[in-house]
Amino acid sequence: MLKQRLQLLIALFITALAASCTSQEADFQLHAIVGEPIEQADSTITGLLDDDFDLASAEIAVEFAAGETDDPGAADRWFWEQRALPTNQIPVEQHNAAVQAELNNLDRFPPSRAGWEELGPAPLNDITFAGQSVQDASGRMLTVAVHPTNPSTILAGSAQGGIWRSTDGGASYTSVSDNMPTLAIKAIRFATSDPNIVYAGTGEPHASTSIYGRGVLKSTNGGQTWTQLPISGAGWDFEFSSVAGLQVSSTNPNIVFAATAHVNTVVDAFQPPSAPTTGIYKSTDGGQTWTLSKAATLYDAFPTHLQGNVGFLDLEMAQSNPNLLFAAELFGGIWKTTNGGSTWSRITPMKAGGDATFPASVPYFSIPNSNTLAYQRFNAAAYNDVPDFSRIELGLSQSNPNVLYAGYATNAFPVDVNNNGNFDARIQAGLLFKTTNGGTSWTWLGDLIDNVPNYCASQCDYDNMVVVNPTNANDVVIGGNANYSRYLPDPTTAPTSYYDKGWTGMVHRTLDGGDNWIDTAPHCTSYGPPAGIDNIRPCLSRSATKVTHPDIHDAAYSGSNIYIASDGGIYRTVAAGAGTNGLDYTWSNLNAGLSTIQFYFFDIHPSNPDIMLGGLQDNSMAYMSGTTWEGWGFGDGIFGAFDPVDPNHVYFASPNAIFHHSSGGAKAALDVNGNLINGWQQVWPPNNVQPLFITPFEIDPIDTEYIYAGAANGVYESGDRGNNWSQQISTSGFGIPTTISLSPVNNARVWAGSSGGGIHLRDEFGDLYAYAGGNLPARYVTKIEASPNNADVVYFTFSGYAANTPGQPGKVYKITKDTTWNTVDVSDLTGDLPDVPVSAFAVDPDNENTMWVGTDVGTFMTTNGGANWQSIRGTMPVVAIMDMKYDNARDTLWVVTHGRGAWRFTLASVPTAVTLDALSLDAAPHAIGLTVVIAVLFAGTMLVVRQRRIRSE
Repeated sequence: MLKQRLQLLIALFITALAASCTSQEADFQLHAIVGEPIEQADSTITGLLDDDFDLASAEIAVEFAAGETDDPGAADRWFWEQRALPTNQIPVEQHNAAVQAELNNLDRFPPSRAGWEELGPAPLNDITFAGQSVQDASGRMLTVAVHPTNPSTILAGSAQGGIWRSTDGGASYTSVSDNMPTLAIKAIRFATSDPNIVYAGTGEPHASTSIYGRGVLKSTNGGQTWTQLPISGAGWDFEFSSVAGLQVSSTNPNIVFAATAHVNTVVDAFQPPSAPTTGIYKSTDGGQTWTLSKAATLYDAFPTHLQGNVGFLDLEMAQSNPNLLFAAELFGGIWKTTNGGSTWSRITPMKAGGDATFPASVPYFSIPNSNTLAYQRFNAAAYNDVPDFSRIELGLSQSNPNVLYAGYATNAFPVDVNNNGNFDARIQAGLLFKTTNGGTSWTWLGDLIDNVPNYCASQCDYDNMVVVNPTNANDVVIGGNANYSRYLPDPTTAPTSYYDKGWTGMVHRTLDGGDNWIDTAPHCTSYGPPAGIDNIRPCLSRSATKVTHPDIHDAAYSGSNIYIASDGGIYRTVAAGAGTNGLDYTWSNLNAGLSTIQFYFFDIHPSNPDIMLGGLQDNSMAYMSGTTWEGWGFGDGIFGAFDPVDPNHVYFASPNAIFHHSSGGAKAALDVNGNLINGWQQVWPPNNVQPLFITPFEIDPIDTEYIYAGAANGVYESGDRGNNWSQQISTSGFGIPTTISLSPVNNARVWAGSSGGGIHLRDEFGDLYAYAGGNLPARYVTKIEASPNNADVVYFTFSGYAANTPGQPGKVYKITKDTTWNTVDVSDLTGDLPDVPVSAFAVDPDNENTMWVGTDVGTFMTTNGGANWQSIRGTMPVVAIMDMKYDNARDTLWVVTHGRGAWRFTLASVPTAVTLDALSLDAAPHAIGLTVVIAVLFAGTMLVVRQRRIRSE
């Protein structure tokens, strides 16, 4: 595809005296005042709503505005609700069919193309922890398994990145499951009697973009290659479930148990019309067929949004007696079998009303008292009308299978903070219980004053790990999220000062059966004496080897090594010294070569296309300079953006906030005190504006001091890079804004898409337009892209499934309008695309018949304006494409995925540029007397005049 790639941006400033403006021109200028209150501008809205437009369906999408920075369910809602609208259902049959079709597609990689380059990060280098320490991180890992006789071989399963294998103890990895129908791996188990046989359970049942599974995978060569076992058969079906627990008999590798559950998301999206029975299944032929051993129960008091989420979330087997198993049921307690699953009995109590309760009494709970600088115990009780817990994580001793530890997730545990008999505070906590007689009786191990940590706090449904050393029943590790409260008293004494603890508590260990616990990742290695009026003991030093990435999902013992799987990848520690409190833990991350980062959105540098900046799930921002990756920012990252004219201006977003840097960007954004540093300033949201967890953002392509961001009620504009904001577009009645684009031909035209299926425009006259209905689906608009050549043309894409909007099947559209919006031509460019969500879009500015889209099953390209689409996935795994950018200068397509990092696709060699010899331009007639900027892009044989917005000075 021969192209001429000269990119020439000429700014011509034509200044006229204000006195030359006629009264008519002055009226026009006033009509286009930037920052006109939306209440006044509403009178100019031209409604193009079809009679059959369902306003109620559009309003469903308003809930996308929900989600605070510390809300672990906000990302889950954002990811899945857009795919489930407007029916709140994911048609999994449709999705699975598209995945399988793509796996079977032999024509997915045109031979004329140069192919994909996997960019990583693998890993992301020097991500900053707690404002100081730096480590290398990968994406969310759910499970880790070490070969029973060869500890150099490690298998790790990721949330949406597949299975990774190391043969050098974690120094490097190879992806081994890219051809599998799902990349969500919850459990991996070696057959101890024949470690060449390995089973993997698919699906992530524990929130944060959880995804259903596709049954069980099997390897017969130690994890080098994998095959998909049958998903359904007579009397069993794993089709729409997650295999949350998996165990293999120690005497027969063909005997396998699988615990299944419906996906536990904040939206009940994965329930097909006839949901299969979840529970515990048993296979005696190596996973070819299964029988239901124990069905799960739907308990009366399930929260409304979890009515379909039934199942078992953990499963443990005694290797010395493979007929002895324990299972943890969602909301239902702990079950036990002693005869290989022929019968099961519940070994934890139920309430009189039929809801499950704790296995032992929990009479109190400790909370810091700000007056005494100490933890204080308050009376506690259980509610009578709701379950006391949701998820349970089990840890079984292999050296003494009568010993079982259980970590309970409780999100509504009531305490009496006033000691007046009213239980007026709800505590979110991880409560630990233990039995030493196989479940006949249980003991609550205690709380913080008892030196038992609240290890997973408010996120126990998401990150909850309990694992026992297979050779020592008293040696246990537990893990969850970090303790982010910086100033805390010592919980075991009545202190006279607080400690500057910072980021602590990811992994705790006991060597005496739970009487005493040590924080293996304290981060702070030494404290100074109390200082200041608050008697705070300052942290004098922190070490990157004394902290791990938070959000722990699994652990494995191997000799003296302990491995953990977390949202930051795989870590290992070797503990030296003797005694519970004398051990010295040093953590190292084992993430080299592990490419499982989950991207949201990104940007590439306008003058150096080897530089990119993108936002990541739980790993802040990824900055790539050439081939080197570095972690920027903090928390979750959402997007990165470079000013296209002056890339010294850089923006990035975390949930609900946008930050700006005016000198090219910098690595760290927060210091240890939580203050912005290194030149970063927060520019969003302004006061009294409700932000969004995922904020749409756009920079004016010509007047780049103008930036745009989406809030709960519409699109806002700033003309000074974020210092001041005014609302420009209201999306009321259409949900929230989801995507923004400005016409590079006439940047006075601001386009926006919304979660209820609306297409919105603010034009150069200040008029507002909204288009919805007709054949447009009432689904979430994922991407809107103004034509690079025609101010009257815009492209937009939809998430969701055509199966959810009968009669409105499209995914990719083009609008062409006349100058007054009296006539609108809507073209469906979906062609033969598969019926899966489309999240990303790019168009070739030299030939707009060439376009690319990113879907949940890969990348597709058209060269005939959408009549036909060709998969160009190539050797990439089938993974969700979240965002894409086309680099016209190098004829290169960039994409980022939600689980397999970033990729770059070279379409053709870069042709020779041509020279622009002469240029003659006239200002538009209505712009006489005003300041106008004309920008010219010479691309091939096309000359495009870009007109600056007429502004009121």
